[in-house]
Amino acid sequence: MKDLKKINKAINFIEELDWLIEGSSISLKEIPVLLRMLLNSAENFSSISNLNEKTNRNKLIGILPNLFQDRGLFGRNLDLAEFAKDLLGIEVLHAKKRSRNEIIGLIVCEITELPEDKLENLVQFLSDISENEMQLMKIKDAKKSANFSWNKALQELSKS
Repeated sequence: MKDLKKINKAINFIEELDWLIEGSSISLKEIPVLLRMLLNSAENFSSISNLNEKTNRNKLIGILPNLFQDRGLFGRNLDLAEFAKDLLGIEVLHAKKRSRNEIIGLIVCEITELPEDKLENLVQFLSDISENEMQLMKIKDAKKSANFSWNKALQELSKS
């Protein structure tokens, strides 16, 4: 922000200087125009960067509903709640009393509040298991064990 103010001051200074030097062989009129274009480009780039930050959220929001509908992976509402708590840090209160769709909706809505840096590995993990039938089968088999952990499954898959 401070740099943007400095650039604007520089633009104003050059415009005033151009007015003073008008008539000389140096044409400063183009410089403020070019600097403004540069400033607008920087602002547009910043906006694009902000959109890219949301990419993992958008991917996650796209992946999860289909994955959550898999009854072999998430047979009970509590499975959804455990997944949300373990991998996303989202607490689903009263999961036994909520409908499946309500829990899925709650999780998807809460994802918009998660920090972007937390999502990159998770998106990769979920993409891998949703696009690779063998990986999905491994996760389903692992879920049958009493000590299954989503975090461990994420770590194991990221090793391979």
